[in-house]
Amino acid sequence: MTASELNSWVAAGDVEIWNHSATHAPADTDAALYTQIVEGLAQIEAELPAAAGNVWGWNPPGVSSGTYGGYDGGKRPEGWNTYAGRLILAHHAVASGSLIGTQLHPLDGVPRAGLARYQMDSLTPATIKAKIDEAVAAGKGLQLMMHPSQIDLSGMLTTAGLTEVLDYLVTLQNAGDLVVLSPYQLAVADSTAVAAKGTWDDPIDLGTAHLDTITTPGFYTQIFSSRATKAQGYPHDNAAGVLEVKTWNKANGYVIHTFTPWQSNAMAKRTLYQSGWQTWYGVNGFPLGTTFATTAQLDAIAARVAALEA
Repeated sequence: MTASELNSWVAAGDVEIWNHSATHAPADTDAALYTQIVEGLAQIEAELPAAAGNVWGWNPPGVSSGTYGGYDGGKRPEGWNTYAGRLILAHHAVASGSLIGTQLHPLDGVPRAGLARYQMDSLTPATIKAKIDEAVAAGKGLQLMMHPSQIDLSGMLTTAGLTEVLDYLVTLQNAGDLVVLSPYQLAVADSTAVAAKGTWDDPIDLGTAHLDTITTPGFYTQIFSSRATKAQGYPHDNAAGVLEVKTWNKANGYVIHTFTPWQSNAMAKRTLYQSGWQTWYGVNGFPLGTTFATTAQLDAIAARVAALEA
């Protein structure tokens, strides 16, 4: 492939280019590291004009000797505080690496330097698909990586095997189980961000849904008192009204329910927490159903205490 052909792919939006160093060669002096990391980035943008200003990521090369001045492929956190690590972070928006134990990526919108890729070169389709299944089950990201030059070599992934893996990804994506992203998109992906539903002026009809199932932030309405029952998760029986759902811990999916009945001021709040939905609380800060002493009962208690003291 020529640079011109690759540039046409970039211009068409078919590929995303990352910096993988100038020559893939060992480098341990400051000058050599600058050449590989910074000048390599400039060379990419010069040869691929369509990528200029859009080479957001760094992917470390595996070198035959040395440690890149202690960077060592970003295998450990301290490697990112070396001259090479600081150069990489100064010239790229995101950077992958080989941090041990990080093949499954968090998807919370927070870019993290050094998360590991999953190298497929010598793996079977069954092994790769099992890793994909693991990522899906955990709700995590997975960066698949391979060297095209290794396809169909002895003991390596075959063309048919790669096709099987790609077809499997398409099947899972069509089923809504995963989304295929570019490396940069993966680095900043946030699966916890959910668009709010409805507004105060145009809330979503709750219908017959149990309130325990409503966890998407937004505004909802229950227009039928007959459906607003404690058995359906409502704070009161036969009290239709409006439900507001707010996020209070995005990373864990925790939300706050605030239900306001239309015909009273008996607003109630509850939270979705580790053990599930907590009890409904009233505006006085006490759980709904809490029994309080009457004035007459308090007077009787005070009189009894006075009599005992006498």
